[in-house]
Order: sequence, then structure tokens, then C-alpha cells
Amino acid sequence: MIIPAIKKKHRAFLFIAEAYWDLEWELQQQGFDHCYDKKLYDRLEHGDGANVRMHLLADPSYQSGMVRFIENHDEPRAAATFPDGKGRAAAVAVLTLTGAKLLHEGQFEGRKVRLPVFLGRRPAERVDPDLTIFYQKDPERG
Repeated sequence: MIIPAIKKKHRAFLFIAEAYWDLEWELQQQGFDHCYDKKLYDRLEHGDGANVRMHLLADPSYQSGMVRFIENHDEPRAAATFPDGKGRAAAVAVLTLTGAKLLHEGQFEGRKVRLPVFLGRRPAERVDPDLTIFYQKDPERG
């Protein structure tokens, strides 16, 4: 298997899988350090607190191997998906859980236009100053 061979030579190298279809645990068992937690994203977007809670009751080693996000290149922008205070609540949840965190370019400014990853330009958008301040806050200092 290639993962152990690379890890033997480059110990700090991380393997991250953008995987779906309930393959996350299997990929972790094959040596991937982290896998996208799309299921959590979907539950934050469409589910209720009980669904999110059930998801977070999974084995701690599985949890620590997940990549948590509320925005990425394949999904609509968080500012458009999670209106009002829901986006901030989802961000607090994601950023305080174990595992890796994925923060997408433009997320802190509240961008709403989703762009193809290969496009090198974007339309002008109004920055949400309150959201920017929210992301800049030091949780230790309030």
C-alpha cells in the first residue's frame, strides 16, 4: 500500500480524502489522516440538533479524523446557505469540534457568490463587517 510507504519516508505528510458515500471510516482505516465530514455539513444545513448530536456521538478516533467545514468549493457559500445566526452557530460548532477545520476563501467576509475553482476572478461583493469581526474574535477574550 502506498500510504505507509510515503508515511515511512515523510512522517509529517497528511493524507486528506474528499470522500463521501459513507466511505470515511474505511478510508481512515486505510491510512487517510482526515476525510471530509459532509454528513455533518448536511445535518447542520438540513437537520436538527438531535441529528447533529447523533453524528457527534461517533467514536472519538473517527471524529478526530474528520475535516469539519461549513463552506467549501463544492457547496454554496455559507453566507447564502446558513442565513441569520445559523451560520455563526454552525461555525462555532465546526470550529470547536475535534478534527481538522476547513475555512474557505471569502467565508470570513460573508461572500455569497459561489465560483468555479478554476475561475481567477469574482464579482464585487459587499463585505459583511459584522461577520468579519465574528471570525476575528479571540474566544478567550470574548
